[in-house]
Amino acid sequence: MPKLIFLGGMGRSGTNLLRNVLDCHSDVASGPEFNHLQEIIEVHRAMASSIHSGRISSYVTREELSALTKQYISGLIGNYATQRGKSWVLEKTPSNIWNFADLAYLFPKAKFIQIVRDGRDVCCSHREVGKRFLLRGEKLHPKKDSALLSVFYCAALWTQTVLHGKRLCADPQLTGRIMTVRYEELVSKPESIIREVCAFLGLEFEESMLHPECSSHDTYVDELWVQKHEVRSPISNRSVGSWRTAMTLEERILFSVNGQEGLTALGYQIPQTWCFEGLTIDADTARGIINSTRKKIEQLKILDDMGGNGLERLSSQIDKTLAENRGESPDPSYRISPDESSSRSITKK
Repeated sequence: MPKLIFLGGMGRSGTNLLRNVLDCHSDVASGPEFNHLQEIIEVHRAMASSIHSGRISSYVTREELSALTKQYISGLIGNYATQRGKSWVLEKTPSNIWNFADLAYLFPKAKFIQIVRDGRDVCCSHREVGKRFLLRGEKLHPKKDSALLSVFYCAALWTQTVLHGKRLCADPQLTGRIMTVRYEELVSKPESIIREVCAFLGLEFEESMLHPECSSHDTYVDELWVQKHEVRSPISNRSVGSWRTAMTLEERILFSVNGQEGLTALGYQIPQTWCFEGLTIDADTARGIINSTRKKIEQLKILDDMGGNGLERLSSQIDKTLAENRGESPDPSYRISPDESSSRSITKK
């Protein structure tokens, strides 16, 4: 049986890139996203619950169920590596992260990697995928595909995912078996990070891993989630921080409501005033955008305490700015500067 590596994380966080990097190793095999571990694990959980209640305990014990589930998954995934003469098999499906704990129980020797990326860039990437769906005439489900339709929902899913990942790192059964890779570090210092990943897995580093674009990869290309040019793209940091030019103030506020907790937890951005970073905008206009965004959220009846407090903090920042007659505002990272029409505007230093 090949050794197992499970890779997961929020979609559009770099799971494809890291999978391609590892797929370049001479002893690692990685096919297209298997995409059905979630269903298998859910059936396993349901049956385990029925065994515990005594409903189906006459058919199978918990130990027997686990052995059967393990055999089923091993046969489906492990065979891919066996056919190619590889000792390791990597299964990369973003949603794997929600099954890491169950998989760790079933496969005590498996290794797990989660990749994280700045949620603001993740949301910008989801928005582009959503546009591709719409341009092709594909229908998007308001609930299932909500992350493609709204920065607000994408930020919520991203925060849920990265906080779940942090909890996994504290799970005793995953001690020494799970590694977190930051996308920004992977693309800015690839050799250093890839060597760390290899050390974690017990693999020898190979130079070919620095050039995933030079190898062929068994990837399902749908031109929606995965485009052909992405499969053969070199490691690059060009998309890091793309939110700074891609996100409007409204989108930044919508993200902040549900995403600030995740940004803070991962150390990406602690002060919430990042919403104004790189923007020069009339303060009254900013207040208007905040208020209209508040109404938009309230109309959806999804403004929770965390979101309300987030908007209040942003409104307070604008109030302080408007209250200043000249010079520095109370927050030293902001200043009031007259624009060409002599009205006050907010400019991030």
